[in-house]
Amino acid sequence: MSASPDKALAWAGRFAWTVLDTAIFQLDAFLDTWLVWRKHEFRPRMLHYVGMGSFEEYTHFVNDTSDRSHSTSNEVVLQTLRAACADLTPGIHRILLDQGQLSLTLCLGDPTTMLGAQTIQADQVCLGANFAKWDMREREALRRCCKPEALPSEFMALRPRTRNLQNLTLAQTAPKRCAVIGAGISGASIANALAKRGWTVQVFDSYETPAAGASGLPAGLVVPQPTVDDSTSSQILRRACHLMLQHLRANLVRGHDFDDGGVLQKSPNAIFHSNAAWLKPKKMVSAWLEHPLIEFKGNAEVAALERVNGAWKLLNAQGEILAVADIVVVACAMGLSTLKINGNLLTSLADECIQNIQSLQPVHGTLSLGELPHDFEQNSHWPTHPVNGNGSFLPCIPGPHNLWMAGSTFEPGPKAQEPTPERQHLENWARLKQLLPLVTDDLQTQFEQAQVRHWQNIRCVSHDRLPLVGPLEAGPDATLWASVGMGARGLTLAAMCAQLLVARLCGEPLPIEKSLARKLDSQRVRRKKHSVKETP
Repeated sequence: MSASPDKALAWAGRFAWTVLDTAIFQLDAFLDTWLVWRKHEFRPRMLHYVGMGSFEEYTHFVNDTSDRSHSTSNEVVLQTLRAACADLTPGIHRILLDQGQLSLTLCLGDPTTMLGAQTIQADQVCLGANFAKWDMREREALRRCCKPEALPSEFMALRPRTRNLQNLTLAQTAPKRCAVIGAGISGASIANALAKRGWTVQVFDSYETPAAGASGLPAGLVVPQPTVDDSTSSQILRRACHLMLQHLRANLVRGHDFDDGGVLQKSPNAIFHSNAAWLKPKKMVSAWLEHPLIEFKGNAEVAALERVNGAWKLLNAQGEILAVADIVVVACAMGLSTLKINGNLLTSLADECIQNIQSLQPVHGTLSLGELPHDFEQNSHWPTHPVNGNGSFLPCIPGPHNLWMAGSTFEPGPKAQEPTPERQHLENWARLKQLLPLVTDDLQTQFEQAQVRHWQNIRCVSHDRLPLVGPLEAGPDATLWASVGMGARGLTLAAMCAQLLVARLCGEPLPIEKSLARKLDSQRVRRKKHSVKETP
């Protein structure tokens, strides 16, 4: 049942609307809201739908192919939803529907735990039949996640123990002007997420074209990294991988720009990740930037930022104004350390941000690639899927010349300043020899006769190998943000980090649990020093 007036009237004129559904897999409330939102003339640009349910209910839903006597249009919607929700685990997951303007946040688990893991103030509440069985603890958790006017009279009559709700409402940010510094996989994903919310975005890069830096590699992997103890990093990467796959399927050409047929992991035991893919990053960056509210500006290196009359001026090295914006997002990690802000280097930032930025390390990587042997298909030892481990191997990147690719090297610190392709080819050769010895034998001639090409660039890693995502300034009204430090995992993490940054900036539901979001916070406290190991 709905807890607010007719939604088509209530959301008129709003740029975003948030619904909290306590029984998502009963489906009726979700389908009704989705279809009304699709058709309504004055619908909000973004519909945030937070759906709760047990993992058992989720499993039944994705496996249920029985006829529920839904209308034809609803049946199509259900098929779309089942496909998008496949292969999830307990916890919070972000599902993007209708070109990303319907943001479905699935919360699979205990109601109190899931509500406590979110940052949400719902405009509308839909209570399922299961609500009658909720105890006072669960009802109080629900109350904390709703605007007072969203709570239904039936809920108010239950009189759970009260708590002051003042100052808990998240201030939703209306669309503004944003400047994104960096046109790689991180900057493009952020620009696209903001543009879908109605923001006008200018993306600046020192290169002439997008994805000309570390995001310009010929191909790369989107892959989870499971651990025995299901570590924080493993949980984040699993959710990020699922989200990135949604973007690939919605924007790119399968078989040419990407392939989501899976990746074989060999470290140390062989595990096949069915929810993994290879992709051409430049294609994804281009697709994200192809939006009428996004303007790319190349050959435009931002050297300084100045805060004047409530807005940011972006300046080049000569002091010329490149743009004026309400919000600035820095998505070029190594450029962040040299960016002058209000005339000073870093000093105007939050103390924790300064420490985290100063801990960022450049890591040089070199890929080896060459043309496929003519008889590779006749060799049964050649893999049919990418192989990942200590290094990786992509057996076939389609293009004018079908290519194989091996690597990458991972050289932090001073080594990164003087890379030599010959030495790094040898490192890639040695890793490939351990990963796929028979394939290495097939490619030996190419290596020995200098027929192997290379691609190299510098990535950036943080002190704990997790990205820095969030505001760089202290206080609730920050206008300077960052999403940096993804290292070798940027292709997997970029879309998730964009969703997290935009959720925090715009006052939206989080795409992952609050506890995981804190692990990515740009202002997280460094608890202990981690060394960067030589692994990709």
